[in-house]
Amino acid sequence: MTDDGVRLTEPLEQYRAKTLRAEVYRLHLKVVRRGAELNDHKDGYLALLRAYQRENAPEEEERPVVAVIQDSQDRCAEERSEPRFTLADLHDDACVSEVCDVSDEEVEDDLPEEEDALVNVSMESEKADSSKEVSIDRLTQLQVDTASFELLVKKQLHWETRLDVCRRKIRELEALMKEPCVVDVRHELMYYRREYKRALTQLLSLVE
Repeated sequence: MTDDGVRLTEPLEQYRAKTLRAEVYRLHLKVVRRGAELNDHKDGYLALLRAYQRENAPEEEERPVVAVIQDSQDRCAEERSEPRFTLADLHDDACVSEVCDVSDEEVEDDLPEEEDALVNVSMESEKADSSKEVSIDRLTQLQVDTASFELLVKKQLHWETRLDVCRRKIRELEALMKEPCVVDVRHELMYYRREYKRALTQLLSLVE
């Protein structure tokens, strides 16, 4: 208990309890990131990173079960209301005439085989280009997420170091206050107590 009535152990225990889960994820991410550099397993690293962000993000309200059931019932009702083509429709003269009006020439493909091959090649190249763009986008997003996470870890380490320094100085100055000494350390003690509270507030804001 300090002179201003603030317990130094309880906030520190609260901070350690909140950062325990974040520490576990940070160790996992270090291991998986090394594996991603060696084995190119970026999907697993990205999945763990998303899990870390979801764990530290504010909780969202889940949709009630009644709303989900109502949506599924409405969707089933819409599917039942859509008109369907049955075997009985074949006896309709209009349907039979529409089916019979289609000639063999219309069914045949208008493009020669060479043009078909060119079209297939172009479609495959477009698919390959689109897959490359998707992989590049995912890699860019992975780099952005990694940079933001590393910045968060740097901030956390900075304030953890500052918290340890302030706690050590507070203990030293409180010990000096109990002994007769020439130098007055009350102002210095008040300064480190304020810095301790500031560092603890910053750490709690990072893990919440």
